[in-house]
Amino acid sequence: MADNLPNKDGWHEWSKYVLKAIEEGKDRDVGMLELLTQARMDIAQLKIKAGIWGLIGGAIPVAVGLAVWFVQTAIK
Repeated sequence: MADNLPNKDGWHEWSKYVLKAIEEGKDRDVGMLELLTQARMDIAQLKIKAGIWGLIGGAIPVAVGLAVWFVQTAIK
């Protein structure tokens, strides 16, 4: 019987608003998780690229040093 009485404090309307806000928050959380995952993958790709370029950059002085050494030993 008490369930059929009109809600005088307005909680019924607020409960709908609160539930809607919670659902929107869940949707935002899922979106943020997807963005975070994508950012992590992008960072991992950049780390790999940086490692490759570092390897190439480190190999250049070694190659030049070896070339100089071979030239010096060939001249002697």
